[in-house]
Amino acid sequence: MADSVIKIRPYREILKMTMKLTKYIAILLLGIWLILEGLIPLFNLSFSGLGTVMALLIITAGDFILLER
Repeated sequence: MADSVIKIRPYREILKMTMKLTKYIAILLLGIWLILEGLIPLFNLSFSGLGTVMALLIITAGDFILLER
């Protein structure tokens, strides 16, 4: 019985660390997206595919947020 507890504990710690990393990445991507959303109209930035890049960035952030739950 004690052996099974010892074997399971590292997996729980790994899961906790993974969840913290997922949350960190999600918040980081969301922050980058928000900053870029403000800078693009402010400096009139544009390039081919800008909408696609921004959409992929926010979709990725949303995915990481959903993965945390």
